[in-house]
Amino acid sequence: MAILGGDGGKFYLDAKAAGADVYITGDVYYHTGHDMLAADMPVIDPGHHIEQIMKQHVTDLLNQWAVENDWSVEAAPSQLSTDPYQFF
Repeated sequence: MAILGGDGGKFYLDAKAAGADVYITGDVYYHTGHDMLAADMPVIDPGHHIEQIMKQHVTDLLNQWAVENDWSVEAAPSQLSTDPYQFF
């Protein structure tokens, strides 16, 4: 599996070359979706909202790696929302 938030459609061949069996990214264009199917690359398009879903998990994972590898960094999730849509 390969995951890229936002508009990552143009990178699906990189995901396939890396051995991904499914590609999760947002805003897949119609023709790019057809190209992905023709290349036998299943895709899940949750839209840009995946960034909000993944933010805390990626932060936690980076901080875990920092502890395990003795990195002198600390990740913090952004509180900025650039989503132009509101969900009620």
